[in-house]
Amino acid sequence: PVFWDSRGWPLLRTNPAGLQQLLKLTNFLRRLGFERGWASGPEPPQLRRLAAFANRQGAPGDYPTIEAFETDVEAVVRVAVERRGGARASIEQVRAVREPVRLHLLAVREGLDPRQRGFNKTALGKRVQMERRLIGTSATLIIVPSSLLEHWHEQLCRHVDPAVLQLRRGGDGRPH
Repeated sequence: PVFWDSRGWPLLRTNPAGLQQLLKLTNFLRRLGFERGWASGPEPPQLRRLAAFANRQGAPGDYPTIEAFETDVEAVVRVAVERRGGARASIEQVRAVREPVRLHLLAVREGLDPRQRGFNKTALGKRVQMERRLIGTSATLIIVPSSLLEHWHEQLCRHVDPAVLQLRRGGDGRPH
């Protein structure tokens, strides 16, 4: 069985480090704008329930599993995205909401499993943590031998509108 479902999740309310991670997550969700009033409408009821749980004010049975907790987190995120433009929101706007929430939830899960804490101290664990925090992008990295740079530059200038490219030049004036 997974630690945070069978034993760890109910013990979270007595674990100061785990509660701190939950507080960080709920504070981030509040900073999305529900308490500043940028968003039209009241604060989602799920956010009040999440904050009460993280502050040990809610009932222990409010979230019997981490999945129940994540369901309310997702509901708050959906409201935040909807209020930022919904389907018209840009990918960057959606990512600005979803990516930090994903990282906070990952920190909560990692902190609940004592086996994970030991693994995170190893070199491999640190690499896994770093890779989990990478943000996907649609950018393309092209690696070209320096001997072909001038040829690529000429071909790009010939076949592509220069206004859509961002070209950097080295100290010698050649593109790089």
